[in-house]
Amino acid sequence: MARSGLHAYSQHPLFSSVSLDRAFYRPVDAAQYLAFAAQVGPQFRFVVKMAAMIADAQIRSARSGQALRDIPNFLDPEAALELCVNPAVVELGARLGVLAFQLSPLRGRWLSDRPALLGRLESMWKVVLPALPDGACAALEVRDRSLLTPQMAASLKAHGVRYCVGLHDRMPAMTDQLTFLRNVWPGDRVCRWSLQRGFRYAAAKDRWQPFDQMQAPDCMTRKDLAKAVAGTFASGYGAFVTINNKAEGSAPLSVIEPALEILHESEPG
Repeated sequence: MARSGLHAYSQHPLFSSVSLDRAFYRPVDAAQYLAFAAQVGPQFRFVVKMAAMIADAQIRSARSGQALRDIPNFLDPEAALELCVNPAVVELGARLGVLAFQLSPLRGRWLSDRPALLGRLESMWKVVLPALPDGACAALEVRDRSLLTPQMAASLKAHGVRYCVGLHDRMPAMTDQLTFLRNVWPGDRVCRWSLQRGFRYAAAKDRWQPFDQMQAPDCMTRKDLAKAVAGTFASGYGAFVTINNKAEGSAPLSVIEPALEILHESEPG
């Protein structure tokens, strides 16, 4: 499955996209992107995460996630282009759906100097966006709720960058992120349901693996997600939704209920 399971996965009608989270931990080379592209059809789309060495401001402990020291390449546009963007664009081509930048929790100096952070992001967008193929978009996910400001929303909208709704314990519930979403509208919806609220990754993994059954149904998040996606479809835009095993206990099973909810929301009357 690890070597060639993507082909089987992509045959399922609800699995038309996948998030390459591995690209966050280490840049994926061109040969691997080519191998991924060869396993899926032309309508399949990849959500590719920007490498942490560019999208994260700190080098972190592999065990605890604690910040150890600053990363010199934080939001370096040229490094992003060389290490991550160009290999993905060349080998995935039209199958590249979203280039996702996850800003992991930031230290005080970046949170306190918002203009400097916005300036770095805007320098990134000016270099990266022209390199993306037609139909692909860039999306920003944050892990600090204090960054959901009108200034950030205006900047993303001005550059045509999507806001990635992060459903995660560090961030507000989806309904509490809607005001920010409205400020960056219109455009495709991007959402990553990473972790159920009230949990930590390690605890959810230990409790729920091998992730072959539903463990903790989160009906409210499903309904909120389905309503947002159905509304996006009704406005003529698309949506990229990726789900982690730590959302409810089994990512494949977590796809089914929101899909049914989306159908229900979309039915006339």
